[in-house]
Amino acid sequence: MNGPTKDSYLKRAFIFAEDKDWVKAAEYCEKVLDIDPECAEAYFCKMLIDFKFPNVDALEQSCTPISVNPNFRKAIQFADEEQAKLWRDYSVKNIFNLTINFLKEKNYGGALPFI
Repeated sequence: MNGPTKDSYLKRAFIFAEDKDWVKAAEYCEKVLDIDPECAEAYFCKMLIDFKFPNVDALEQSCTPISVNPNFRKAIQFADEEQAKLWRDYSVKNIFNLTINFLKEKNYGGALPFI
């Protein structure tokens, strides 16, 4: 095959997401899904786009509960066991970050003595 491939489209989608070109990133995710409708990475990239996360680092630092996002759920559904575990760990980190921020704001005026 001499044309673009699923992998090249996927790579471009993640590059567009890093550049915060959400429209192009989404377009390339759809190109991937036209080739492979069960591509877990494309759904994961779509989830990043949904929340305007340019990369996994931004996702890991966020307090956004990603587990309710339909694209995240599809990513987990179609991922292999190792990838699904990694992505579930991101979800746990998000919930942890959200909880810590809530406790800081509500109970301790911005500072938790145990953190």
